[in-house]
Amino acid sequence: MTAMSVGFVVALTWEHQLLQKHLPSATTVLLSGMGAANASAAASKLVAQGARGLISCGCCAGLHHALHSGDLILASHVVDAAGTCLPCDRAWQELLSRRLQSAFAIGNTTVARPAQATGNHRRQPSWFSGNLISINKPVCETNAKQQLASAHAAVAADMESFAIASIARAAAIPFLAVRVVLDDCQQNLPDGLTAACDDYGVPRTLAMLNACRREPGMIKELWPLARSRKLAARSLQLMASLWPDDTVLH
Repeated sequence: MTAMSVGFVVALTWEHQLLQKHLPSATTVLLSGMGAANASAAASKLVAQGARGLISCGCCAGLHHALHSGDLILASHVVDAAGTCLPCDRAWQELLSRRLQSAFAIGNTTVARPAQATGNHRRQPSWFSGNLISINKPVCETNAKQQLASAHAAVAADMESFAIASIARAAAIPFLAVRVVLDDCQQNLPDGLTAACDDYGVPRTLAMLNACRREPGMIKELWPLARSRKLAARSLQLMASLWPDDTVLH
């Protein structure tokens, strides 16, 4: 990585592979693993290598009722569970928002949730601005998602962005969080699924088999989750294809 580049931090293996393939070749993408500690270590490594800005990128949980799987969050602020709030770089937000408008609809959290497309009819993904909250474990249940949204005025949740923003702030460099919704606020994640995956989101075969044996209903829930991942991956790829060629955002 050159001293003039921007560094991406991503938690999951499949996110890393996709972004490595579709972002401009000069961009550095570092795989961290899930959670604040892993993200902080990766962000610190990028800063030590000379990163001139940090991007938190990957999937998130949708908390607001207007968001669907595959929608994109361009965070205005990142917050933690204690309510500490860190702003994202305004100039970077404005630049990326202009580029997103060529492929994403502008999301509106004040209107009724539109119907999700079915069959061969794909709904155009939307991009939203708003608060992104970082929590210490996956939020799996719809009730918990609603509580987070209400308590923190957040539209989405992840586990890494606040830690990355903190490293950027300490280094006095710009920060941006760009996330795509995997599971929306109406979708439950099976507890056994998250426990059966490693820090990089890769399923451990034996753990997954045991989880399915303990929770037979989990198998049925994997199908809609696979569809949600496909939508999230499509939007992440689309965002990467729109990323500025210049690795330093102005």
